[in-house]
Amino acid sequence: MSEWKIRFGTAGTSDSFTAMGYKNSLDIPAYTEKMGLDAFEYQCGHGVRLGLDKARQMADDAAARGILFSVHAPYYISASSLDEEKRLNSVNYLLQSAALCRALGGRRVIFHSGSCGRQAGKLPWKKRWTP
Repeated sequence: MSEWKIRFGTAGTSDSFTAMGYKNSLDIPAYTEKMGLDAFEYQCGHGVRLGLDKARQMADDAAARGILFSVHAPYYISASSLDEEKRLNSVNYLLQSAALCRALGGRRVIFHSGSCGRQAGKLPWKKRWTP
């Protein structure tokens, strides 16, 4: 049986990142350690833009400091869109996020799947709740 380890970290950096003299993504593990944290959620809200080689460098530094990464996938994922192209693109965004997470040595990808929106009346298993 595996033992649980609760980790604490931030989702992205704050103004303190640059105020403390840090300049780029490679500085994230040092920043996270300096804050006394052991986890960091890398934000890809507007697209997966971190190169995998750079991510692997960050992973090595983070592992040496006992820090674990997770990745927040792009916000524009819409797995339930009526538009097939949007759904297929959403799968690609998730795969890109997963590849980045793996390169960062992480184990979790966080994403928002989108809502059924206009499909609500068309889904037989979706019941409307009324108080």
